[in-house]
Amino acid sequence: MKRFGLSALSLLLACALLPPRAAGDDDTLAWRFQPGESLLWSTDQELRNASYKNKVRYETVNHSEIGICFDVREVDASGVAAAQMRFEYLALEISNPQRRVAFDSRKPEENVAARNAARLYAPFFTVVINVRITPAGNFVDIRVPEHTVEVAMNVPGRERLIGLLRPETFADGFQQLSGPGWVMFPENPPGAHSVWEHKLVAKAQTGLLQRLTTRYEVAGIEMQKDARIARIKFTGSTSFNESSGVSVTRQEHQGEATFDLTAGRLIGAQQRQSLDLELMSPAGPVKQQLDATTKNALIVRPAKPAGPAAPPGNP
Repeated sequence: MKRFGLSALSLLLACALLPPRAAGDDDTLAWRFQPGESLLWSTDQELRNASYKNKVRYETVNHSEIGICFDVREVDASGVAAAQMRFEYLALEISNPQRRVAFDSRKPEENVAARNAARLYAPFFTVVINVRITPAGNFVDIRVPEHTVEVAMNVPGRERLIGLLRPETFADGFQQLSGPGWVMFPENPPGAHSVWEHKLVAKAQTGLLQRLTTRYEVAGIEMQKDARIARIKFTGSTSFNESSGVSVTRQEHQGEATFDLTAGRLIGAQQRQSLDLELMSPAGPVKQQLDATTKNALIVRPAKPAGPAAPPGNP
């Protein structure tokens, strides 16, 4: 009869007595969706745009808040969620030395300018896009109804929506709206200390092509109450196509996202980006400085429980 050494036998007994690991106890970063839940991804950004010409500084401050909701319809055996994406709210505030314009879809219109903005952006909230979201947080099988395309092309700022309207550019368009805080993992789920990159291409109607490469790293995993939380640090690098006449003279882009391993979902992210640009114009070079602060947060609305069954004989 085969004999086990004391250490080997002790190890076998210890393993047998260990409780089974619950879902989310390992270090794998993967979403776990629930049918019927709604995931509200909020983006709050302040962008300061300062340009210098003939040593005169001109600054515009843009503050935007966007709420994008994913209503999960069903989840297949592989964990892929079928969802409908829609815009839940939009708030804009644009300030420069000449004027200030503000609009918030969650509040009554305060003045004529806000009421005009409300009318212009009303079609925004009829946009619905069908997507499937993998456990890696990637978007596949995007289906854009024809009505959505027609509506979006008549909304102010439609250049920020164009990426969402094509299946092949949807993921880039989504990150262009909300920033790299919505972390898209490799399809082989990463774990502790994993490092990966994500490349984004944004094209404006003017032909300007912006490339953003984001490097992600799982910096650590810690316990917060009863949840295991992964901290994902990221840095970004921006470049433009050579024919654009835009060159980057200085840049800094860094941020951090948090992911709840226990629940299987992002919590939120925050980032800061600073770009110094030089733009060639017929009148000569123009220097521009962009400083952006972005915060993201996820609000989960659980599926509503089914109501009580109707008594027999009642409709």
